[in-house]
Amino acid sequence: MVSAKVKIPCAETLEKLSYFKQKGLTRESRKNIVRGKYKCTKPSFVRGRKVILLDDVTTSGASASECSAMLANAGAEIIDVVVAGRDLLVPE
Repeated sequence: MVSAKVKIPCAETLEKLSYFKQKGLTRESRKNIVRGKYKCTKPSFVRGRKVILLDDVTTSGASASECSAMLANAGAEIIDVVVAGRDLLVPE
């Protein structure tokens, strides 16, 4: 695990509350469909900390934005988002 190599604690602190499909949706629809669909399950782990949010792919950034908001609401001090890939096919 990367976190062990770089000596940074790792924890799964976000839970997706329901499944939703984003494929083919516009940027605005993606933003609306993710609202309220994630929850921070370990607020005491993120409170007052710098958090790195890892995502496999981003298209519109809606999920990363919503997850960042949940981490901020749980008390994370700084949130950096790292994404492995980007899908450029977003309908306007």
